[in-house]
Amino acid sequence: MSKNLQSSMNSNFEKFILVIILTALPSLIFTDVYSQTWAPLGNGIDGAVLSLTVCNNELIVGGSFSYAGGLNANNIAKWNGVDWALLGSGMNNSVEVLAVYNGQLFAGGYFTAAGGSNASKIAKWNGVDWETVGNGLSPGHVNALIVYNNELIAGGDFYYAGSLFTNRIAKWNGISWATLGGGMQNYVWALAVYNNELIAGGNFTTADSLNIINLAKWNGTAWSSLGSDLTLNNTRVSALVVYNNQLIVGGWFTTIGGVNANCIARWDGTTWAPLGNGLGIYVRALAVYNGELIAGGSFQLGGGSNLNYLAKWTGSKWVTLGTGVNNIVSSLALYDNELIVGGTFTMAGGNSAAKIASWSVLTNIKQINIEIPTSFSLYQNYPNPFNPTTNIRYNLPKNSFMKLVVFDMLGHEIETLVNEKQSAGTYEAKFNASQYPSGVYFYKLTTDDFSETKKMLMIK
Repeated sequence: MSKNLQSSMNSNFEKFILVIILTALPSLIFTDVYSQTWAPLGNGIDGAVLSLTVCNNELIVGGSFSYAGGLNANNIAKWNGVDWALLGSGMNNSVEVLAVYNGQLFAGGYFTAAGGSNASKIAKWNGVDWETVGNGLSPGHVNALIVYNNELIAGGDFYYAGSLFTNRIAKWNGISWATLGGGMQNYVWALAVYNNELIAGGNFTTADSLNIINLAKWNGTAWSSLGSDLTLNNTRVSALVVYNNQLIVGGWFTTIGGVNANCIARWDGTTWAPLGNGLGIYVRALAVYNGELIAGGSFQLGGGSNLNYLAKWTGSKWVTLGTGVNNIVSSLALYDNELIVGGTFTMAGGNSAAKIASWSVLTNIKQINIEIPTSFSLYQNYPNPFNPTTNIRYNLPKNSFMKLVVFDMLGHEIETLVNEKQSAGTYEAKFNASQYPSGVYFYKLTTDDFSETKKMLMIK
């Protein structure tokens, strides 16, 4: 082969490779990577947040509290994304659960009065005031509400719906209450719909007089078990959600269907399986956010990691959301593309948050170089000084579980920009300090093999 021909072939081949690289470049550079942040909801709540839902584009918050954002709220309030507001004069006792049925807000709990009128354990909001739901439920309380087959299902520790003996569970068709078979002999704590069947969880040992422990399904006619039952009678199922076509069950148990599962497990319609090493203690709430399973409760540890009452499932293990919160998580909901977390905590991600906070996942981190770096690096932010945003660049020479956080002058962690596994590459994160005062801040990159901190200055 002549030198000229070979040179021409090499040149054409190099051009071909260059075209491939340039074609692929847009998908390789500036790849979005998630960043996460915590934020309070105004001045928050002065007591425990026990229930959350969304109705008419507003977040509804129920619990055991007197004030919401400084307003005398009496156990229930609403948040429009900016301000707190009242729903009438509220309830005379705690609101344990909320749901929307036929476009109306329903609340259940321990209360006997809503809006100043008698309302036994359940009430509905007509947009102006609270109304009774038939003759209510009694005695005890309502823990769970869900819509199934165009009816509202209520579960709890009550015996009667009006004068009808319903035994801890009942259904409302908009006009009257009815039974679901023979009900349960003890508490119903959670409800879900899976494979077109109603799922009830609690700490009962019979359903419809059958030996069914803590978890049962209703097909519209009769109750039955989900495979083998929870094997310990002193356990509880307190949270249910459907995720990736599987039923996720949370509560306080160590085995389910003969399988070791520490407080959380999954059911695919046929068999039970654990989710990693589970969670350390009592799971109280479950939700799906951004395609990920989220669990909240009384646990601080899971799989040997610090989780701080709130965790997400990666598919292989549990990891915390930022730095979590500092006390129990009792409720979870989605509102305005954010995860809303309620409980008894006073801090979320190192920030003050009175019993309620939002967790958001943003795409303000980008992979900016397709070449794999030779070493870990954390660069000086730019611009610096800045107002109110700045960019932070870093190198990862290998796939790494990494964390990029921002601290104030006192060493308090104020924001988590990244907390996840990332592929090798060069990344750039944007930090928005619009909610913080002028001053010196620090940012720190941590991996299993590297840690570095740098200083930055914001001047407003």
